[in-house]
Amino acid sequence: DSLLKILKGEDPVELDYFKSFLIAELTIENYFFWRDANEWKKRYSDMKRSERYEGFCYIFDTYIDHNSILWINISSDDYQEIKRLDNELYLDIPDTILDKCIGTVFSYMSVQSLPK
Repeated sequence: DSLLKILKGEDPVELDYFKSFLIAELTIENYFFWRDANEWKKRYSDMKRSERYEGFCYIFDTYIDHNSILWINISSDDYQEIKRLDNELYLDIPDTILDKCIGTVFSYMSVQSLPK
């Protein structure tokens, strides 16, 4: 997938152009969320429970909370599910908690941003 290659930075020039485009379109938060959420998932098994939760809270507060400055556009159902799991599981947050949001943001970037 060409978007995945761009997002992974296989060609740094392409990634820079893509990020510049997202900035111009006022949607750079999608890239930052995708990057941070995937990095959190990648490091999940190497982190202590408290570090996992701290990383999750950073992502939630930065991108998912409706008052965040880099708020991403996700469905209300996905938002409510993340809030429910956070409240119920606290430190036992699963590594899959952000998967739907990652998929939504990736789809948005591939449909709305990549073709342009």
